[in-house]
Amino acid sequence: MNMLAAWKWIKWGALAALLFTVWVLWLKLDASQLEQKALSDQLTKAKADNKTNLTTIEFLKGESEQANNLLVQRQREHIAAEGKLNADMAALKAELANVQCFIPSSVTDRLREPY
Repeated sequence: MNMLAAWKWIKWGALAALLFTVWVLWLKLDASQLEQKALSDQLTKAKADNKTNLTTIEFLKGESEQANNLLVQRQREHIAAEGKLNADMAALKAELANVQCFIPSSVTDRLREPY
């Protein structure tokens, strides 16, 4: 009868150990599911942030391109205007090179007087 009682206690102990093991695994599974949910939420937020950042980058890229084109256009206009001005100055200098101008000394003296 002692052997039967011991065998009964062993069965109950094994059953208790099995139930305890199932309970611990259930708790681990529950914790794992919570962690997976948190990571999934984090991934969703990261994807949304990434999409927003990509949209912002594309917008800024377009603005940068427009600003660059405007600056290039202004530089070209400046170079063209400077070239035209230099050509006009050269033409005027060429015209004035042959002009003889006499300024009377009375005008020069008058300009030198203090105001």
